[in-house]
Amino acid sequence: VAHMMGPHDVSRITQPPILALGVRLVHEVSPAPDWVAALYPKLCAYVEWDLAHRDSDGAGLVEWAIEGDPHCRSGESGMDNSPRFDSATQLDAVDFNAFLAHECEILGDFADETGRPDEARRWRERHARLCDLMNQRLWSSEAGFYVDYDVEKQAHSPVLASSGFLPLLCGAPDAARAARLAAH
Repeated sequence: VAHMMGPHDVSRITQPPILALGVRLVHEVSPAPDWVAALYPKLCAYVEWDLAHRDSDGAGLVEWAIEGDPHCRSGESGMDNSPRFDSATQLDAVDFNAFLAHECEILGDFADETGRPDEARRWRERHARLCDLMNQRLWSSEAGFYVDYDVEKQAHSPVLASSGFLPLLCGAPDAARAARLAAH
């Protein structure tokens, strides 16, 4: 889903992947199995696109697009002016990966609800893999916090941001990590 569209152009940047979450929240208030079944393939395609096109280093985690404007380096992240992006480098982004893992988890539920057990298993495996990769690469033991990972420098970002709490959304942290996050 493009960030912006006009009659003659389409932005190359995207939006945070939270469409399946939106569908789930609507479905919880007003159950509509046929609506979910109709949207399911489109939601899958959206997440598949992010997984296929936003992992610049092939390590399994995705990065926001970094722009040249020093006043807005990552408009698609929703944290346009965050010091997270001041270095203008590719970052395995905590928030992007947490949102994506959560979408995979929800798509697993939708696959179950629509009678696609093999797809449900595949989405749950992707969810677990993203959570595992976040714990391996984005967890800073020193800070007791999830931080972005600088792909070029192969090092954790020194910037702590609110995005560091988002792995709680997808269930990535174990009890010890969750306790350290709560201490913040």
